[in-house]
Amino acid sequence: MKFKLVHNKEIHLVKLDNPTLSALKAHVKKVYPQIDTNFKLTYFDNENDEISLSCQEDLQVLVDEAHQAVKLYVVVPQKPEKMVHPNHTCDGCQKHPIVGARFKCLECPDYDLCESCQSKNIHNNHKSFKISNFEELEDFQRSQPKKTRPFPQQQFHHVGPFPHIFNHFMQIIENPKFKEFKETAGTVASDLLNVIKTQIDNHKVQEQETPQEQTQYDFYASQVDSTQQSKEEPCISQTEIQEPVQVPVEVQEPVQVQEPIDCEMEQKIKKLAEIIDCSEALAREYVELFKELPLDEIVDIIYNQK
Repeated sequence: MKFKLVHNKEIHLVKLDNPTLSALKAHVKKVYPQIDTNFKLTYFDNENDEISLSCQEDLQVLVDEAHQAVKLYVVVPQKPEKMVHPNHTCDGCQKHPIVGARFKCLECPDYDLCESCQSKNIHNNHKSFKISNFEELEDFQRSQPKKTRPFPQQQFHHVGPFPHIFNHFMQIIENPKFKEFKETAGTVASDLLNVIKTQIDNHKVQEQETPQEQTQYDFYASQVDSTQQSKEEPCISQTEIQEPVQVPVEVQEPVQVQEPIDCEMEQKIKKLAEIIDCSEALAREYVELFKELPLDEIVDIIYNQK
């Protein structure tokens, strides 16, 4: 049986009495020595459908139905192009952009390695995620929670004279334990403030009740005094009449508790967010971390690290 082998508009004619799939593939390798070994043979049937020859049974069906020379197409799979990461630089060799597989550190906020540096076991103390195609990139994005970044990603790479200090600062802010501690501290502060307000209210009520008790005591004392004077003889002078003993009443001074005033901090947070063009949530992180510093020094620290 005759077969026409077609590859890149080059046609070869081969005749086999008892054709087998392995014999056909061996002849293809012979006439096309530069071809990739992962090729496959296909043909078009009467309905113009492309049929692949994947086993001897497929070839036998073709041989039984064919009555003339069959045209077989040699199909070579195309190698996928390597993915280009234009916004990422390798932190091992400083190659930019990263071409091919990118290994993203799952613990550092901005640390990437190329395939060559990853094979050298650089930064092997943290786990990494391999991103070599768009499907893996989508899987990585779905697995990570959404984060609000104050600046574009490329501006976090090696900024300022001490990048490790700024990276450590970002790790502290983005650490879930730090956020849990903030929430716990806020809850404790709110409960403490409520207790203080309750004590102040109770003390105000006691101050209002104390004058009423003193008025009642003076009334009863005057009644007792008048009764004793009526029972005494007329010769007894009024100076000898025993005056009622006044019981001192202790009045507690109100505890002055200065409630926290957040107006200045809120204004400081809003102004910082406008200056560095970030969200108020991140600006609040900066202000709380550097709460003892004025606004201009906080801005200088942030811009010096950019």
